Amino acid sequence: MKFSILFLFVFSSFLVFAQTVEQSSYSYNWYDNSRDYRTFFIVESGSNSFIDKPVEFDINFTTLLQTASNSDQFDMASIRVIEISPSLSLIDSNIVYQFDADSDFNSITKASGKITFLMSGITAPNSTRYFHIYFDAGNKDYQPVNFANLVSFEDNVEHEGQSSFKIQTTSGLYYYHKAGAGFASIEDINGNDWVGYSSSQIDLSFRGIPNLGTWAHPGYTNSASSIKSSGPLKLIIESVKVGNIHKLRWEIYPEYARLTIIEPGENYFFQYEGVPGGSWDHNSDYVVKNNAQRSLVSQSWTNYELSDPEWVYFGDNSMERVIYFTNHQSDQLNDYYKPHDTSYDPYKMTVFAFGRQDPYDPNTSRLLSASNAKFTFGFFEDSVFTNVREAVLSSSNEPTVNLNPSPIKLSVKAFLQGPYNNGSMSLTLNQAGWIPTEQPYSAFPWNYTGIETASSIPSNTVDWVLIELRRSTSSNSIIKKQAAFIRNDGYLINSDGSFPLKIDGIGEADFYLVLRHRNHLGIMSATPILLINGIYETDFTSNGSVYGINPMNLHSDGNYSLRSGDGNATGSVSASDNNLVWRPQNGSLGYLMGDFNLTGSVSASDTNLHWRINNGRISQIPN
Repeated sequence: MKFSILFLFVFSSFLVFAQTVEQSSYSYNWYDNSRDYRTFFIVESGSNSFIDKPVEFDINFTTLLQTASNSDQFDMASIRVIEISPSLSLIDSNIVYQFDADSDFNSITKASGKITFLMSGITAPNSTRYFHIYFDAGNKDYQPVNFANLVSFEDNVEHEGQSSFKIQTTSGLYYYHKAGAGFASIEDINGNDWVGYSSSQIDLSFRGIPNLGTWAHPGYTNSASSIKSSGPLKLIIESVKVGNIHKLRWEIYPEYARLTIIEPGENYFFQYEGVPGGSWDHNSDYVVKNNAQRSLVSQSWTNYELSDPEWVYFGDNSMERVIYFTNHQSDQLNDYYKPHDTSYDPYKMTVFAFGRQDPYDPNTSRLLSASNAKFTFGFFEDSVFTNVREAVLSSSNEPTVNLNPSPIKLSVKAFLQGPYNNGSMSLTLNQAGWIPTEQPYSAFPWNYTGIETASSIPSNTVDWVLIELRRSTSSNSIIKKQAAFIRNDGYLINSDGSFPLKIDGIGEADFYLVLRHRNHLGIMSATPILLINGIYETDFTSNGSVYGINPMNLHSDGNYSLRSGDGNATGSVSASDNNLVWRPQNGSLGYLMGDFNLTGSVSASDTNLHWRINNGRISQIPN
């Protein structure tokens, strides 16, 4: 037995929906049979596009396991992330991820933390991507999935006289001074250092990122830095200034790094003081504002307010690569650029700042003050403005993660021949109190393990039915099963009596719909069900909408219905239905397979008016 779990969790920046739990025999579309649980979620891009985007969200595996009535110890090594299509077919079974446990993580009582995974490739605006997370509990001795590190680090590496973190990513090599709380060197993949800090000469010692003012500057010695988390996708560094009033966090990803100034302690600016392309060339190096205005680095623009979202990039005309900087906050404060004031080119550098006023005064020039403010920088291997803009917006924006996206809605109408009477169906079985509150399809041959239940049977309910959704006509393509009630007007409803029917755990995609009843011959839609105004609609009371040749019973009023008489649910009406089901039950009352007309009693009318007229008929649902 496998479990598919959809859950509720609320956290900043992400949109999450209501908790539901599904238990199902997921031999179909269950891509890792060694794991017993999975969650389904979707990622929506909104108006932005994303390029090889690390996506993050919080999760509590203990809550999920408890929802599935499992109190065992969560196995962190069991996590596996896969990408699927809207119809649940496999796209990528080996997505790079890391799980960062919360500080109070406990594998039994609070197995919570943050999952970061790589949403690879280009995700277009207004698109949706679909994922599962597989996991398990108990002592099964899982081995963690091993990925090549896209971000790695070495500690206590000496750089320009300071103990440093040496950080390797797919886009470059960083040196972060631990006591200085700043980047002293940012090398691109060709070894060009776009910062070039050096303690050997005073002008070169001005260089660095983020150079906030009185701290967070390479070469300074007033801070302490530590690694809070590391994995194949992300490295987290936290730095605190002596006195514990100032605190910042760096999250370093394969293609960019993001700063959060948790507690500024005082006013600050964010600065890039370095050399585009690795060396200063006032005839070749350039800066581009977010309005596409381009100028050489020899030209100043101080006390200038960048439009929102605020970003710039620097480059060297001798290469296509650029480095960009983004301020995530919306503000009306001055931004600033001028070249460093020295006549000797090797000592020149950019002096770019978000939130700096000229002329410089240590008491008035630092204009930023917000806590939890965010800034991002990164390399991009293209200098075309529109392409750089896409990379900037990809790194600085976040997609929406829906852990349990809204269910699809179905409007399905069908009639059952047994209780049918002139455009409606009898409620006798319901009125006699025989319909169970739990779905009846767990036994052979359906073997459906869903947990659909009703606190009470809606008054307009005829009986339970079972539906299947298939990607194609083949039974090998089943993506979902669900039990539902069928109303006396023919419409399928949820177990709480609501309409339209809702199905969780799949995306919006074309599918064939199979409808089964415990003692009627099942049917399947002739074509994939269409999405109309947000609802998948089909009407099986018209014979043309059903797969096969003459698969249903035609009534005198022109309506079609599922054929009755399949007492042993084999998919055919034969002598065994009469001899082995109807005869032993004849004269009995209850919720019985031989009750073909659904009156709550088995009598001669069941065999004479239903079994006899359908004897020899078979279901035409493809295997």
